[in-house]
Amino acid sequence: MGAGGPGPERISLVIGSLVMGGAQRVLTTLANHWARAGREVELLTFDPPDRAPFHPLDAAVRHRPLDLERTVDSTWKAVQKTRWQARRLREALERTCPDAVLSFLEHTNLVTLLATRGLAVPTVVSERADPKRHPLGRRWRWLRALLYPRASAVVVQTERVIDGLPARARPLARVIPNPVLAPPEPGEPP
Repeated sequence: MGAGGPGPERISLVIGSLVMGGAQRVLTTLANHWARAGREVELLTFDPPDRAPFHPLDAAVRHRPLDLERTVDSTWKAVQKTRWQARRLREALERTCPDAVLSFLEHTNLVTLLATRGLAVPTVVSERADPKRHPLGRRWRWLRALLYPRASAVVVQTERVIDGLPARARPLARVIPNPVLAPPEPGEPP
């Protein structure tokens, strides 16, 4: 392994957008850390190319906005949009050939699991909210119950969140709290 120690050398991170938010902060913190540790990090978003990330990214992190945001007005169009997003995301992942994929947030997790079906790449999804307190619509819950058991792991922030996952996905759940940056050394500016 390279400078990063044991673990995947090429990591693709996926999130819908890099606007201001807690999940976005955590994902950029991880991306920056892994890039500084010598890993090849690609951050794929559904953002348009002209939207700059809110949280700073290390120069070594490759940010690729895929321009996959679309507003739809019907269930059928939502299904078509999800299939289109999964196809475009799969194309991006096939070009990168990552050793591992990490996805954040419910809808993006579902698109990512669709995109990685049949690819020989471990895919980890991260639930950033309690499904009991932030329920998805019926069709999205059905899709989560179908797809989450296909993930390599499901990351949650607390034990309590595991109960809100689909029953077949619960054995895959791993509790990993949010990362925090170490305080500066004495004498360094905060």
